Amino acid sequence: MTGKMVTGKKVSIIGMARSGVALAELLAKNDSSVLVSEMKSGDEPEAKRADLEKFGVKCELGGHTQKVLDADFIAISPGVPMDIDILEQARRRGIPIFSEIEVASWFCAGSIIAITGSNGKTTTTTLLGEILKSCGLKCFVGGNIGIPFASFVSETTPDSYIVLEVSSFQLEGIEQFHPLIAMILNFTPDHLDRYTTMEDYRAAKARIYENMGEGDRLILNIDDPESTKFMPDPSVGVRWFSNRSNDDAHAYVDSEYLVLKSDKGTFPIIRVRDIGIPGPHNLANSAAASLAALIIGVDVNDISTTLKEFKGVEHRLERVAVFRGVTFINDSKGTNVDSVSMALKSIDSKIVLIAGGKDKGGDFRRLLPQLSAKVVAVVLIGEASDKIALQFSDTVPVYKADSMRKAVEMSSSLARNGETVLLSPGCASFDMFDNFEHRGNVFKEAVNSIMEEAETT
Repeated sequence: MTGKMVTGKKVSIIGMARSGVALAELLAKNDSSVLVSEMKSGDEPEAKRADLEKFGVKCELGGHTQKVLDADFIAISPGVPMDIDILEQARRRGIPIFSEIEVASWFCAGSIIAITGSNGKTTTTTLLGEILKSCGLKCFVGGNIGIPFASFVSETTPDSYIVLEVSSFQLEGIEQFHPLIAMILNFTPDHLDRYTTMEDYRAAKARIYENMGEGDRLILNIDDPESTKFMPDPSVGVRWFSNRSNDDAHAYVDSEYLVLKSDKGTFPIIRVRDIGIPGPHNLANSAAASLAALIIGVDVNDISTTLKEFKGVEHRLERVAVFRGVTFINDSKGTNVDSVSMALKSIDSKIVLIAGGKDKGGDFRRLLPQLSAKVVAVVLIGEASDKIALQFSDTVPVYKADSMRKAVEMSSSLARNGETVLLSPGCASFDMFDNFEHRGNVFKEAVNSIMEEAETT
């Protein structure tokens, strides 16, 4: 389907989050008849309803009614489970169900670079966007990173590149979505509250390359045994990245340099120690982003310059403040167990860890060796507190807090000079916050508030 083919169509959109609102506006501007259906009610949804009605979009709040089924197709926001009752009814009636990235892709005039994986998506997406922009290419960055594809797709042109972070949830609802370049950065247990098995989760990730073919490129992590199990069509060119020397890799480390390899030669582009974002996981992210840029034809000097200057993204190992000798770091984007592990590896000092939230089925016992080695205390928040406390309590002192403010206060009192308070929840945010950004911002506000109050006493 193309964007022009939505004219005159009846479309129901499930979810009034950012992507749902952006898609509703896009479709309404292209003469579709749009209904947005939202489970929540209250001031915020009412305000969004008022804005959408200016575009002629109809809205229903407080639940999904049979009106949703009066549609040529249904589009869903990423956080909407595919098995809710209204979608089951739609399937029985043969109504197609698509994700926002699928529908937005019908309007896309440029080349899509799609990035997925269990961890590192946001950093790699943002870094690649910065590399492409630095050499003057027309580039858009968005997707699951917080900027809906539908919000900017009308501005794309044939010479533009669209760098998208895509989640497994979004990939569940694609049909024609077709990247020029796709990446699967890694594959580790996650979202086991949504997927029955790891193979179901793998199948969702693998959809990123199901429409790719001759001339397209899939970038994979050769160091990750699970990633080597992905099997694209033989016509798709697979390119590998590695954190160590590997003859089969196209981006790898040799003699302390990040090296890129192509048909035109082998290029040591930057010393590992000069890369602006620290940690072995960020070395892998840098290698993957650099490899994609090389495939497009970006000069290695432009790649090197951006790798030096890029300092990371908000809510991912973000240094917030130093207060009374204690460093506060916001890693709210760390929403699974492996993310917490990577964060712990990236910090050299002893740590007071703030964790917890809405459980995603992760096994926190995998962190016990790291807790024993470098974590002096854990402060837990959210619905998963009891589960995590049971798994941690024999290894490290565990405390519970009923708010982020209390968690920051408690952590600040537990941490000593030279230590770090790290927010790396290992869980989703939706039990207490709107999203991971909201959670990270509340953490930063609490840190700043405590510092300001100390100055006045």
